[in-house]
Amino acid sequence: VGGSGSAYKLSPLLGTVDASLSAKQVSVYPNPTSGEVNIVSKNNVKNVQLMDMNGKVIRNFSSVKQLNISSVESGVYLLKVTTEDGKSTATKLIKK
Repeated sequence: VGGSGSAYKLSPLLGTVDASLSAKQVSVYPNPTSGEVNIVSKNNVKNVQLMDMNGKVIRNFSSVKQLNISSVESGVYLLKVTTEDGKSTATKLIKK
């Protein structure tokens, strides 16, 4: 609520993520990681986005099962995995 009595509507951070793709269909490990991240999915991975907690895309990866994020600063990130069937899921990822 602003100082003038105004109310602000906040948009959901992950509004475009399809909730129908359960976390069980995509596994990300190790978590926390110091650099290498493995992605295991029942479907082929089409795209992976590494985002900060504000939703800003830090890196994009295409058709990968392993990522190297050793050059990224330590912190908490979101890893959005999109499979070839168009479904997406986001996982919190901790970089040591």
